[in-house]
Amino acid sequence: MNPSIRIMFAATALVAAPPLLAHGVTAGALAIGHPWSRETAPGQKAGGGFLTIMNKGKSEERLLSATSPAAADVQIHMMKVEDGVMRMRQVTGGLAIPAGGTLELKPGGYHIMFMGLKKPFKQGDMIPATLVFARQGKVAVRFKVQPIASTAPMEGGPAGAAIGGPFTLTAADGSTLTDRTLKGRPFAIFFGFTRCPDVCPTSLARMAQLREQLGPDGMKFDIVFVSVDPQHDRPADIGSYVALFKTPIIGATGTDAQLAQMQKEYGVYVRKVPIEGGDYTVDHTAAIYLMDKDGRFVTTIDYHENDKTALEKLKRMARPVRPRRRNRAAAPPRPGRGPSLSHAATRRRRCGPAGRAGSAAG
Repeated sequence: MNPSIRIMFAATALVAAPPLLAHGVTAGALAIGHPWSRETAPGQKAGGGFLTIMNKGKSEERLLSATSPAAADVQIHMMKVEDGVMRMRQVTGGLAIPAGGTLELKPGGYHIMFMGLKKPFKQGDMIPATLVFARQGKVAVRFKVQPIASTAPMEGGPAGAAIGGPFTLTAADGSTLTDRTLKGRPFAIFFGFTRCPDVCPTSLARMAQLREQLGPDGMKFDIVFVSVDPQHDRPADIGSYVALFKTPIIGATGTDAQLAQMQKEYGVYVRKVPIEGGDYTVDHTAAIYLMDKDGRFVTTIDYHENDKTALEKLKRMARPVRPRRRNRAAAPPRPGRGPSLSHAATRRRRCGPAGRAGSAAG
């Protein structure tokens, strides 16, 4: 019997990453990561802002509006290309952030529009702004200005303090997997279950394909699959399941208590839903979380995000942009040598049973 499918995907929209207290803000149930903007040309009167907002609460939140002393007016806009024509419109009524979901404001989609700039945005500037939410009210953030060619946040920053944290799980081979085990390499982590007939196999197959497209960079990060259905998915089952995708994937699960703690740390929505015949399915967040080598949150890949954007995010995670160092005064040349040089060196989706793990057809 084909189960009914309900999508609860991480809502995706572009927003500048707000760097209050090191470029990450926690306000109530909201975790706001990496607000950023682009530098603007002299005389340019408008600029865009992008960021990620995760709702860890049990009720829907809504981003209503924004203000900034850096601009005469601030609006929420939507940009899309139809029939080769770019159309930009103001969003009225705000943007919903589902319980357990993520709202990403990014180039080519939803974004904050700073209008009537008081002065040009220069690279390195921190633009103060206030976001207004239906439940949480006003939240102060700062948008970091990046080079004009930027397409995503250039840093992994301490927003990871709001999304991600310590965890202990059991890996597919029976060993213990913790946040410390994964440190040292960036990783993409996805939460699901092996009987899921659609979102889970689609997401993991897509990650395998994206990794292949990245070439050598594709092996510079780990892919982690965490089953949120420990009653059904044993570690060995998970190992058989991830092996079907023909690329190295770390599979793991845990006890109910261990998974509950991890879901809280990552803001993941999980709910067991009874279905006919005494069985059940699982509603779960469908976003893929990208974490840096220190386990700090970078951004998410949405279930409906295009491959070009997803690849750009994975490239940045695998090859982070190094911060520039101040140039040192050149040392006097030594006899017989040239002068020493100073180099500037960072859905939710309702899924139904699809057989035992390891026998799923994907």
